[in-house]
Amino acid sequence: PARLRIELSGVGEMPSDTALLIRSILLARSPRTQVTTHARSSLQGAAVLVWLLGDQRLIRDDARLHFRAAGPFENNDSGTPWVEPDTLTDDEFENADYIRVLQLINEFLPVRELAGRSIELPTLRQFGLVDNAKTDEVLTALLARKKKAGSVRVKKTPEKRLRRNMPSANEPSGKRSSINHGQ
Repeated sequence: PARLRIELSGVGEMPSDTALLIRSILLARSPRTQVTTHARSSLQGAAVLVWLLGDQRLIRDDARLHFRAAGPFENNDSGTPWVEPDTLTDDEFENADYIRVLQLINEFLPVRELAGRSIELPTLRQFGLVDNAKTDEVLTALLARKKKAGSVRVKKTPEKRLRRNMPSANEPSGKRSSINHGQ
């Protein structure tokens, strides 16, 4: 389709595996398909990733985003680095999916700094995640002005002038060129 609209409402939470599945489907779409994600309620955890994947993101004015820290995004005061285990139990498997979701969210928002906090509309605006149309218009206008101001008329170089004044093969040999060629 030319447009796809994903409405997110309700509890605002979804399993990490479901969010990763939706992401893989959205990444495989036609580049001509524009995706709009609309958060009609506050979002938590993996649902935040699905909202972030929209080309255009809408969110209710009083809705918030929230995700918890996990794995490498946790404050580890023990000094021991987090290591992904080789064999996973069901709970660890879900946790590994959630950590992958956090890594993907980190491409849009700084997870370490925002995990465990309520992220509201002003913060989303600061990161350019909402109200992009206004920002895009301003950037387009600025870039158009710079391009227009930066366009320079190319002057003919002496070499081009030389070629223009050289006698052509069809020109009679008795005719003189305006440039002395060392004769």
